[in-house]
Formats: sequence, C-alpha cells, structure tokens
Amino acid sequence: MPRALTLTLFCCFPLLLFAQNAEDLGRTEPFLIGFKGTIYNFVIPRDGIDPKKGYDPEIEKTTPIGYVYAQKLFITERLLNATFPGVPKGKEVFAIIYTGRFEVKTPNVYEFLLQSDDGSRLWIDSVEVINRDGSRQFREMKQGKIKLDAGFHDIKVWYFQGLPNRMGLVLMFKTPEDKAFKPFDFKPMEDEAKRYIQQDDEGIKIRFSEKVSFETGKSELMSAADSILAITVRMLNYNPEAKCRIEGHTDDVGNAKDNLLLSQSRANAVATALKNRGIPTSVQLEVKGYGSTKPAASNSSAEGKSLNRRVDIVIEK
Repeated sequence: MPRALTLTLFCCFPLLLFAQNAEDLGRTEPFLIGFKGTIYNFVIPRDGIDPKKGYDPEIEKTTPIGYVYAQKLFITERLLNATFPGVPKGKEVFAIIYTGRFEVKTPNVYEFLLQSDDGSRLWIDSVEVINRDGSRQFREMKQGKIKLDAGFHDIKVWYFQGLPNRMGLVLMFKTPEDKAFKPFDFKPMEDEAKRYIQQDDEGIKIRFSEKVSFETGKSELMSAADSILAITVRMLNYNPEAKCRIEGHTDDVGNAKDNLLLSQSRANAVATALKNRGIPTSVQLEVKGYGSTKPAASNSSAEGKSLNRRVDIVIEK
C-alpha cells in the first residue's frame, strides 16, 4: 500500500493534495469486503447543533432512509453539490453509521485519525477510540490509540452531515513503525479474497476441489486446503450474519449411495474445519451432500469428472 502524506502536511493542506472523485462517496451496491453505511434522518434542533454533541444512540432505533457502501472513508472536504449515494435526492442533512469487520495479523498498538465536517466518532470492538462529535470544521482532526490483538475486530464510525453545502470524512491509521498515517482501506483484503472466489446470482462461491483438498475416495482434508480454509474463515468473519451452504459433490463413477455418503462426509469435514478455525457463531450453516446429482461439468471426460469431485461453499446474498 503506498504511504500517505505525513500528518504535518496533511494538516497544512487538507484541500489541495487529494483529488476529489465521486467514487470516494461510496456506492449503493455492496462490496465483497468493506463498510456498510446505514443512513438515518438527522434533525437539527431549533437552537442549532450542539458544538460538542451530535450522536444520539436512539437514532439507531429509527428507520433507515438508505444505505451506502464504501471500502475506505476518504471523503476530502468538498461542496455537497450532488446527491450522496443512498441519500434521498435533495436531502442535505443526514447521519451515517458505518460498520465493518477487519483482520489484524500482527498484534500492536494502532493509532487512528478522524477528520470530518461535521461530527464523527470511532469505536473498535465497542471501545470508543475517537470522539470529535458536534459541529466541526474539516481542518480539525483528532487521534486515538488502541491495542489490538491478532484476529478479527468490529469497527463502527458515526458521521453526520449537519449543515448544507460542505462535507468531508477521512479515517486513517498507523502503527508505531509507520512514519505516516495511511487510509483505512478494505480493498487489499478484497483483492486477496478474489483469488479464491467466484460470484454469481447465488452469492459468493468458494470451491474445494478434490485435486487440492482430498485424496481419492477419502474425506479427510489435506494440508493443501489450508489456504482455502483461511480465506473462507475471513469471508465469513467479514459477513458474520451470512447464510452459508456447504455442498459436497462427486462424479458419477461407482455406486450412487456410496457417492452420496462420500459427498456428505466431505461437506461435514469442511464444516468441522471451519468451526475449529473460528467462524462467527452467528453464521447460519447448512451442510449437505449431493453425490453426483449436481455436476459442474460433463462426466464424459476425465477433466469433467475431476471438476465434479468438489465441495462448494456458497455464502448467500
């Protein structure tokens, strides 16, 4: 990931050093991995916005007015002269609660930076790291530190656009070894995941082929499947409320009953391995063997038979 500018430069030139792209605002279609922004109606009190407070937890009990999705929060200060993704047309005052889940591979003390117009707050694992709530200008910024262990962590960012025209929201981070802050960006995580997955109308599909996962006629997972298991665990941690189907399949060689039992046994082996590696308990798992009844390719060739001997994981949309 390229290094960001130093904090000193970022403070001095908050408007001039970064290009403003419409894509920075996010989009209305979900990313594979990223933030989900839930948009709420924000009402300005008659006596104006409290200079120290804008966030009210009761807002999360109200009905959302829209949703926006982003891989990073890097909206440099700009005029709100176009419709914000997910916000009803013509509405210039609103609040967004961004939520996501990210992986820490190296335990360390992480420092975060928030910059926004108007207010913003940051929580990680329900611990408030930064509070710069209230009526704010973009040039103001605040930093906070938190020690994070290796593993997955929940992140939540509150932001409100309180007055018409100007807006901005930037979230950055660094470790003690970093010389400068850099954007908190989910895209590298998604790029890594895309090497292992397919997407179709059903959802996200991850395939364990027999070639790398099982010995012929066996249901014990081989060590070569570890990398696929790892990315599956990550995907389910990024989508902790997901419905997930684990489907075992075989070719049409041999007895149909034996094939059905083998496919179920292999699906069970994958499900057990995922649970042992720490998928969220909130994930809804359905495990089923189909034998040779759902081929992915024709069984008329050796190559087709090989493609059919597999376990598919489908994370439903």
